[in-house]
Amino acid sequence: MMAVAYQQTVVDLTNLRSIVNERYYPLFGDSRRNIILIGGAGSGKSVFASQKVVIRCMMEPRHRVACFRKIAKTCKVSLFNRFLEVFNQLGVERLWKANKSDLTFLYLPNNSMIHCLGLDDELKLKSFEGMSSAWLEEATEMTPDDYKQINLRIRGMTPGYKQIILTFNPMSAMHWIKEHFFDRTNEVLTTILKTTYLDNRFLPPEDVQVIEDLRETDSYYWDVYGLGEWGMVSGLIYRPALTLNEHPSVFDSDCYGLDFGYNNPMSLHHLGFKDVNPITKKGNVFVREIIHESCLTTPDLIERMIDEKIDEDIPIYCDSEDPSRIKEIQDAGFHALPADKGQGSVAAGIDLCKSLTWFTLEDNVNFNKERGTYMWAKHKDGMILDLPLKLNDHAMDATRYAVFTHLNLPIHHSGLRRDMGI
Repeated sequence: MMAVAYQQTVVDLTNLRSIVNERYYPLFGDSRRNIILIGGAGSGKSVFASQKVVIRCMMEPRHRVACFRKIAKTCKVSLFNRFLEVFNQLGVERLWKANKSDLTFLYLPNNSMIHCLGLDDELKLKSFEGMSSAWLEEATEMTPDDYKQINLRIRGMTPGYKQIILTFNPMSAMHWIKEHFFDRTNEVLTTILKTTYLDNRFLPPEDVQVIEDLRETDSYYWDVYGLGEWGMVSGLIYRPALTLNEHPSVFDSDCYGLDFGYNNPMSLHHLGFKDVNPITKKGNVFVREIIHESCLTTPDLIERMIDEKIDEDIPIYCDSEDPSRIKEIQDAGFHALPADKGQGSVAAGIDLCKSLTWFTLEDNVNFNKERGTYMWAKHKDGMILDLPLKLNDHAMDATRYAVFTHLNLPIHHSGLRRDMGI
């Protein structure tokens, strides 16, 4: 790699290899239309994608690279902050102008730009022109039409080659990406690189151990997150939820479910109930994902809840194992309550959830992903156990807390008040 000069400042890229995993390094020179980075957890594929985007923008003038997540509100943590880390790695922070409100970066020496966009932000998408390349992070969240629309937008005269990078874990062998890129391989247009945690020399030992423990926990998760192989899902707990474009505006009753986390995601969902039989508990539940994000402190969560306009009169059923956090949320004015997590509540909660007909939105990407891979744990001999596998289950826990606690109350309606003692 050559050096880049700006206002008598030289950016030395000769040591780029020292911060890039060896398996990925040759892809800096790959100009095929599609680069498919498939792999297990901790394999470094997203880090490399951000590195390549930054290096191309610095080496080739006037790029406009669009970096996508399915949902706009997830872009700051997963995309915007990732680029800040790359700038820091390269020591070039002062050469990039960051706009936190628009989630954009301008490279001052040559006017290249990086845009972090959600596919649900139609206004920004319609106004976006001149895309020279794109990165689709967590591409399995996206639909064939999402890819098609992005592919069509990358056209016309651009300063360098046009390219789309897709990064993802191979969650299901039934996914459209497998059929489109793997079952119908076009080596002229597409480069495919599969990596695992063993290809990431920067992965901390404790993270390696978490991944290797999956070998003894469940064959599906070991295949997907350990080996980076397409997942063959078996032993699913729930049927797929029905997807709607929008949910009713009025419910018979509603509530929130909250699963605490920090390294794991903080997961907050709104649930609206209609036509639920008080005896059989059969009926309809409409779920909306509000927050599903790691590295949030309780004050961060409260600030986000205020921004999201969480109704202070609607109960929020929280993981009861953290009463101090519940107290903080109560002190902030929200109707936070401990969820019922007594003995047998997990199995009973799952049964209650299974009695309902679930409706989701396409934007509920984490809820939908978890529900599609939420399965019973297995003994090492393959025998299915009566406990869910404790991995990637935070949205499932949050919604189960809400359903099990709310529907088992003597009275459940959206007007529940603190002065009723519940």
